[in-house]
Amino acid sequence: MRRSFVTTGVVAVVLIVALAAGYLELGSRQARTSSSTNAESSRESSKSLVATSTSTTLTSTSTTSRTTTTSTQQGPIKNVNVTILKGAASNMSSAGFSPDNINVVLGVNNTVTWTNDDRSPHTASSMGGAFNSGNLNPGMSYTFTFTAPGTYPYSCAYHGWMHGTVVVKPST
Repeated sequence: MRRSFVTTGVVAVVLIVALAAGYLELGSRQARTSSSTNAESSRESSKSLVATSTSTTLTSTSTTSRTTTTSTQQGPIKNVNVTILKGAASNMSSAGFSPDNINVVLGVNNTVTWTNDDRSPHTASSMGGAFNSGNLNPGMSYTFTFTAPGTYPYSCAYHGWMHGTVVVKPST
């Protein structure tokens, strides 16, 4: 029973991320569910971004409890946003950092902002000490710019089940 709640929660998070990223639309067009249609939609999004002279590639992969996002683009440095989801403080919830695993590239999108959308305080604290948001009360944000390649695991100091990873790659 609990596994079906977790699976339902993960599916809901993936759909929310897809809606926010513009891969799905509600209203006049039905949400596309087949993988070939999603790939077609992704190509359409890329074409429209190329038309504005900025190229963006966004890849989302979902497992039962993890989402990995890779973003590469040309042009001005972009900020990567991580949201602390509502209900993340509950150990009965599959909510947490969204996305929880991200890949960034130095000089392209190496600034990350964590925003607390939950009703409880949280932190985004690097396990190696590279960054520490301190207390993030509801509605607060913390921004950190990575300056060295590496893998930076992080967690919430208050809620041990909340964790993620930032992988910083050198620019090519």
